[in-house]
Amino acid sequence: MKKIMTIVAATLLTCGLLAANAAAAEKVIPIRMGHSSSEDTSLQKGCLKFKEILEASGKFKVQVFPNAQLGGDRELFEAVQNNDVQIGMSTSAPTVNFVPSAVIFDMPFVYRTRADARAVLKDKEFFSVMQAEYAKSGYRLLGYSDMGFRTLTANIKATKPDDLKGLVMRVMENPYHMEIWRAIGTNPTPIPFNELYTALQQGTCDAEEQPIEMMHSSKVYEQQKYAIETNHVLHTVVWLTNQEFYNSLPADHKKIFDDAIPAMLQAAIEYGDQSYDRYVKVMEKAGLQFVPLPDANWQLFADRAQSTWKMIEKAAGPTVFNAFTGARERQIGAKALK
Repeated sequence: MKKIMTIVAATLLTCGLLAANAAAAEKVIPIRMGHSSSEDTSLQKGCLKFKEILEASGKFKVQVFPNAQLGGDRELFEAVQNNDVQIGMSTSAPTVNFVPSAVIFDMPFVYRTRADARAVLKDKEFFSVMQAEYAKSGYRLLGYSDMGFRTLTANIKATKPDDLKGLVMRVMENPYHMEIWRAIGTNPTPIPFNELYTALQQGTCDAEEQPIEMMHSSKVYEQQKYAIETNHVLHTVVWLTNQEFYNSLPADHKKIFDDAIPAMLQAAIEYGDQSYDRYVKVMEKAGLQFVPLPDANWQLFADRAQSTWKMIEKAAGPTVFNAFTGARERQIGAKALK
């Protein structure tokens, strides 16, 4: 009898250990992260920092998929919306398909420096409003990073809007970006990004604009003489997770997840800033001349672009637009937009 009891006890102990191990295994939550940029980018660096922190806890298994392995930006955010992918990140523009008020991030000539822009985006009231906007479509907004400002390139040393009058300007197929450059005086023409280099080479377009990181990777500096630092739109990156996935996390997992977000975003921002400076040096060495704009000249561009502000105000809606202008006032003392 004693022997039987010993066997039973041992069996129960083994079952208990197996159950405990099974329970522990169940708590290792898989996460798929995706983006359409290459591995040598700020997005990838942010993802890897997040993976490092989460996996160190033993409670998560994180897979990172760069280079559009999970589809283009639209497909990626559809997958996040369906919880097939748990975290996705890209510039804000593709998310307008799902969250129309995200057009607010395309506001032109509203920041003079990256520091000003980041201060506005971090404003608690504005962030809360945008988090509620993304939640309407099933997302949880985790935060922002950026690729710096979009910059104009051309073969003329333009320092004021009239210098660009009539130039054929390649823009992305985005009504707000088209309006910015129409108002400034160019002839905005949508051209697919993968055709841009050839279009510049063949003279199909005279000028274009994009962030420094993409300017470097696309090698458009081989076909352009000047980079005019218009700093017209911050190339904002939004980091999103699926709201239901986030809500389903046990409390201890959620704390680890939340605590890792600032480090993830900071890693992306720091790498982006380092890359920005590095890419500028590479392009300058190749012959591209960077042309800074004095404040008065920059303001000339901003004044021309005011028609875009009205378009975006209407598209974003009063709640988001007022939250944005309030954030600018609180964080950088900017006057309300006209």
